[in-house]
Amino acid sequence: MTSFAYSYLEQRPSGYYLRYTIPKHQRHLLRTRQLRYSLHNPSKKLAIKLARAVVSRIEVLLAATERNQAVLDDQTIRDTIRRYVLEEQSRLSDGHLIFPPRNENEHEITTDFIRENLGHLRAVLAISKFDGDERFPATTFTENIELEVCKLFRLDPTPTNTASLEFKRACREWTRATSELWTEHLQRLDGQTGPSEPSYLSGAPVVRVEPIASIVKPQGPRIKSQLEPFIDDRNAGRPMRENTADAYRGHVRAFTDVLGDLPVDEVSYETATQLRDTLLKLPKNRNKKAAYRDLTVKQLLKLDIPDSDKLQGRTVGEIIAALKTLFDWLKVKRLIEVNPFDGVIVASNSQSYASLTPADLTTVFTSELYQPGTHPLASQWWLPLLSLHTGARPSELLQMRLDDITTVDGILCASVVDDADTGQQVKTQAGIRTFPIHPLLLELGFAEYIKELRAGNHDRVLHGIPLGNRKAGDQAGKWWNERYRVRHLHGFKEQRKTLYSFRHTFVTHALNVADIELPLVQQIVGHEKSQMGATKHYDKGATMTRLFDELSKVDFKLPAIKRI
Repeated sequence: MTSFAYSYLEQRPSGYYLRYTIPKHQRHLLRTRQLRYSLHNPSKKLAIKLARAVVSRIEVLLAATERNQAVLDDQTIRDTIRRYVLEEQSRLSDGHLIFPPRNENEHEITTDFIRENLGHLRAVLAISKFDGDERFPATTFTENIELEVCKLFRLDPTPTNTASLEFKRACREWTRATSELWTEHLQRLDGQTGPSEPSYLSGAPVVRVEPIASIVKPQGPRIKSQLEPFIDDRNAGRPMRENTADAYRGHVRAFTDVLGDLPVDEVSYETATQLRDTLLKLPKNRNKKAAYRDLTVKQLLKLDIPDSDKLQGRTVGEIIAALKTLFDWLKVKRLIEVNPFDGVIVASNSQSYASLTPADLTTVFTSELYQPGTHPLASQWWLPLLSLHTGARPSELLQMRLDDITTVDGILCASVVDDADTGQQVKTQAGIRTFPIHPLLLELGFAEYIKELRAGNHDRVLHGIPLGNRKAGDQAGKWWNERYRVRHLHGFKEQRKTLYSFRHTFVTHALNVADIELPLVQQIVGHEKSQMGATKHYDKGATMTRLFDELSKVDFKLPAIKRI
């Protein structure tokens, strides 16, 4: 009894209410996910009895409805589409009267959206006969038509035979009717009266359709229409990297590929979890693989895709996190009330890059790069040494300019900066920092190396390695991970030991071997200050002298290295 009450009863000051959530497998039967009824009874005991009876009746009705779903004969198609046209006509008319475009920009966005969708509808009508053995055009837009028809006729999309002649006829009539509705909508926006009645209804007696609500709320803007304004708004503050903006575009594209270009206020928590679950079934890099390249999402879901080919949890998590950020912005703009991606969790079994053991370090620093007479590129020779003894990210080192090497209190230091003029960018605000050059690097001639670069009118510390297009360190990572590691560091690839492993190794050694205090390690490597609470806002960091003394404790006991 307690379990039943917890599941179905909701207590309010006026008494008990029944709250019944439609089972997932029957949600296609109704346009709502939850039913609520007042039981008009303040007694919990009696309310439970009433609720049991009501729930029993609801479940009987749902079962009967499921058994008797609409049969797609000609009469059912005509009646259903006619009812749909009348309801949509009423909704659009109310929308124009109550919620006209507020300004020229909103008018332009709405008009462009309608024209785009109207173009899709007309294209489908132009290339499809919807009869015989013709295959319905396989595009994301036509998949949306199929979903809309299933919703309208209350059909379960999974078992429905979308290739049947009856279903194609239903799609044809829906497409024709919607095309006429959108044409009328566009005419109204352009200041024309538009036809008093779509031609689809001509000759048929008009049946009064009661409005679903006294005031019809228009649909919110589509998610794609909000992407560029979101990026522009972000750029008005701290400029967003172009690769970050492209990543957001890719994440929104992943959303629309799976769910279509939905109005932002129609995206629910269930929608977000559906997106997550669908993405985890899709192949990674599908546009690069011939087996997947030309298939729609619906077609891909029918394939038996090996787990090794599927998108990883970490990648899907990045997509969900980006969409959560976008919808947070939509919430601030008051386009939605609740962020549907709040609480959406993506399980991930991905592992971080492995640290390097003392034996690994010996292997690295006795490999070809550090052998006498091999004449390596100076920047490549310095890159592993700098990565290991600074804990800096590869992209930070690759962007570092000669102007960022300065002397503070008599100590040679390097700075990681965020400078739009030079194109330098950091991952987080904590990444902006200055730290001393490690004593071993000074012994190996780092100061002399910098002087040579200045004499040669170079601008970057690692000028010999080109900057990557997506991330500054991409080319360095490609050289190290795809060429040098494969040729000279056997087993490193299988053990996930990459260029980034030097950073992990520095942090691990500094904390656990050199016993440097956590705030000082965070200051050196550019991590957010954790375990400090509000104190972090007042801590301005240690002096370079203090940091240099602490860095001197970091000794990896490398084999003897001679400067090239």
